[in-house]
Amino acid sequence: MAAHRLQRYAVFLSGYSYKIEFINGVNNGNADALSRLPIKDSDNINDAESDNFFINLIMTNIKSITDLDICTEIKEDKVLREVYFRVLSNKWPDKIKKVKDELKPYFNRKNELTIEVGCLLWGHRIVVPGKFQKELLNELHHTHMGTVKMKSVARSYIWWPGIDYDIQNITKSCVACLANSNNPPKSVLHSWPWPEGPSQRIHLDFLGPVDGKMFIVIIDAFSKWLYVKHLLNITTVSTIKVLREYFSIWGIPKKLVTDNGPSLCSYEMEEFLKINGVTHIKTPPYSPSTNGAAENAVKTFKMFLKKCAKNSDIEDNISKFILAYNSTNHCSTGVSPAELHIGRQLNIALDRLIVKAKYNYTKSLERAKENYKGGRTKSYEIGDEVMCRNYGEGNKWIQGKIIQQLSPVTYLIKIIKGNIYKRHLNQIIDCMNKNGTEVEINGDLLEELQNADNNKGNIKEQIVISESVKEAEKEVELETEDKVEGVELRKSRRVIKPPVRLDL
Repeated sequence: MAAHRLQRYAVFLSGYSYKIEFINGVNNGNADALSRLPIKDSDNINDAESDNFFINLIMTNIKSITDLDICTEIKEDKVLREVYFRVLSNKWPDKIKKVKDELKPYFNRKNELTIEVGCLLWGHRIVVPGKFQKELLNELHHTHMGTVKMKSVARSYIWWPGIDYDIQNITKSCVACLANSNNPPKSVLHSWPWPEGPSQRIHLDFLGPVDGKMFIVIIDAFSKWLYVKHLLNITTVSTIKVLREYFSIWGIPKKLVTDNGPSLCSYEMEEFLKINGVTHIKTPPYSPSTNGAAENAVKTFKMFLKKCAKNSDIEDNISKFILAYNSTNHCSTGVSPAELHIGRQLNIALDRLIVKAKYNYTKSLERAKENYKGGRTKSYEIGDEVMCRNYGEGNKWIQGKIIQQLSPVTYLIKIIKGNIYKRHLNQIIDCMNKNGTEVEINGDLLEELQNADNNKGNIKEQIVISESVKEAEKEVELETEDKVEGVELRKSRRVIKPPVRLDL
């Protein structure tokens, strides 16, 4: 395209006789006009934004007050005229009770009042008559200085009773000063009451736009459980959709605290909360500290987003943040939000270390079993002749017969005398003597023996006897029926020595 254009230029210029001459671009303004067009109204364009300051002034057409005016007015003022002559003659009442109320401020300063060139002075300050007090107050306040600076100037020149009070009133009544005054001191910190449990009161706020994305943040006031959702917009419809999802998972709260955003104050939002029985608490405008719980949650989540990689998945980041936040101990409660909200800790990646600890514990138990000295795996069948441990009188071991196996290591043994003992495998040894009398025990007797043994918790020897033993003894032809019914008595053979008492 450029080559064809140059060819057309050459054809067009061939009809002229011309001379080529080089000129700098600075001097060739006619040919370079498109890039050097003049700017219209260049005076209205400012490189930097200008700040405008407005000072309110009280303009008066009254002439300046001089000392001569004050001296003249003192003689016209009823109160100051009397003070003037009392100071001049040094005649004051002895007691303040005798002084008029309007003269008491001067009586308290009688030793400091003087007269100079016809003017009444208190120290170096001139006493101003009532006629000029308002004008001088306006003169002090014409630059809208504060109360402290006005008092500082006044204390160098003028005085009258109650001047400090008048200065305070003029600064408090000045509309210009009030309209541009600083914020008042912060009120006493008032905390929200602690809820009784989860889903009693939740705080909601929006975050964004952050990289063109909007988020809704909900936090439970009791458990500090955090819920964050990514939104395409923060309209009422989107907000209600998120709240409905939150209510379906965690239940409907009693109170919802929000600011005065348009989507939160709309008619649809109010109707939705009213239908669900939720009390909507709105914070004062431009007072974010009232909804401090949500503001802190928003600040924490915003800092997290700034630390995330720019190209990372936002939904993945939100999931990781919520899991970490809800499973970490909160600084205000001392426990994690999950423990207060759902009554348990959330499983995180670090919980896999606990599985390793369980594996080590199982291995230690296996090693303990291997190192255990007892390696006996003997088992007996019903009817086997054995020797069981005797903890009563007689031999250490007595002969008996296995009548039931209660567990892999526990047996019921019927000894030759008819008594039935429960013994552990460690309390039983083999018996090669087969001359013992065989006794068959029916099922009712075994069940009765088990029940009797379960009702006894001590390790003392228990002898179980019932009426069914009589029939069993008849079948096995034992010696007498009385032997089965009676319990073998164990009387102490200790020699009884009666106490020796003094025969007084």
